[in-house]
Amino acid sequence: MYCKCGSIRSDEVLFDRMPEKDIVSWNSLITGLSQNGHAHKSLAVFRKMVPNKMKPNGVTFLTVLSACSYAGLDVEALQILDSMEKDHGVMPSSDHFLVLVDLLARKNKITEAIEIIKRIPDKSNHVALWGSLLGACRLHGNVYIAGKAAEALFDLEPWNAGRYVILSNIYSRITDGMMLRGSGNLWKTEV
Repeated sequence: MYCKCGSIRSDEVLFDRMPEKDIVSWNSLITGLSQNGHAHKSLAVFRKMVPNKMKPNGVTFLTVLSACSYAGLDVEALQILDSMEKDHGVMPSSDHFLVLVDLLARKNKITEAIEIIKRIPDKSNHVALWGSLLGACRLHGNVYIAGKAAEALFDLEPWNAGRYVILSNIYSRITDGMMLRGSGNLWKTEV
């Protein structure tokens, strides 16, 4: 409740006074801090979990990765994703990967975003992944990757006219003086 009202200090005081903290209370604090623009505090709370004998779960990782995304902390997000299974025994889901792909793509780290997509075992959020990549290509003018992302989206959702409009807008920017970028051979391995 305090987080939803933006009263972060009250939320922190209440959390500190709790005699017993469960995973829900930890996740609530991490989420509240993140959603109210306190990503670094959110990460600090996350880092206190294990020393306080609280094992993070999939929701914890989703909220802390979202905090990294809000703050543009791509290095930290990659470290957290890599530690999920290795250090905490939590298998990343497609939602975890989606947050990271979106973060990397928005930061114009398209190559790294594609590498993350290749790592995803369950591609059930495939449309969201490719949509995020296409949106970032529009933002950064990456025509080559935009074409690849759009092809994947056309196969998955041929009826979605919005994808055609986005690709058309990207191509129209070429005529407005944008440079053609991203012609590297990123697609050796099938995504």
